[in-house]
Amino acid sequence: MVDIFLDVPGLENWSVLFIIFCAIIILPDISLGMRRLHDVGRKGWLYLVWACFNYGSIFIAEPDVLIDASKSAESLGAWRMLSNEAMFYFGFYFTFFILMLVMIFFLTRDSQKGPNKYGPNPKGIGNIDVFE
Repeated sequence: MVDIFLDVPGLENWSVLFIIFCAIIILPDISLGMRRLHDVGRKGWLYLVWACFNYGSIFIAEPDVLIDASKSAESLGAWRMLSNEAMFYFGFYFTFFILMLVMIFFLTRDSQKGPNKYGPNPKGIGNIDVFE
């Protein structure tokens, strides 16, 4: 309901609150994801790939926008338009699904025992205690 009242020119098809939410949440999300990947001994930059794909996907044009405006729908043919749109959505959602599975796998692993090259274990398991 708030988006209806805001009526920002140029953002008719976008949720203004969603864009504001993404802008606020992106930095904490990236920092927590990178720190979690460091806990399991993975490079934190892998999470940046996920975040760019996840947050950047809202800026990907829809397939009907990708069609050349100088060509009419009749000249392209219905099957060609359907195949372009289907390939776009299949490729996008397939890639998103694979990246989501990889991130779930990496982010749900237990922390490495002891310190790794990114620092000590945050749970304290396996860390060398100088007072022992």
